[in-house]
Amino acid sequence: MKKSVAILSITLIGILSFLFSNVIFAKKDISNSVPSEVESLANLEEWWNRLDYVCVKVECNCILYQFHSVVAQPVEEGKGTVAHTWSCTGCGDCGWIVVE
Repeated sequence: MKKSVAILSITLIGILSFLFSNVIFAKKDISNSVPSEVESLANLEEWWNRLDYVCVKVECNCILYQFHSVVAQPVEEGKGTVAHTWSCTGCGDCGWIVVE
């Protein structure tokens, strides 16, 4: 019994380690992406510092709720006047639009 529990534990640890390493290495470099590609990823964290991009307010129209971006401070040398963060966990496919 102890042997099977040990084997199961080692197997589980191996699987979790493999999945975690894939998540870390699968992070996409978006430095050469266009705004629509970045917005479709719902992640502008790496986009804020681009000098050729102006940060805009965005709104995520989810199926069950709406989420407005949270205005943050300018990020380093970015061209935008403000940076924006949001969390749309479980939202699925979001439509990103400019909030005027």
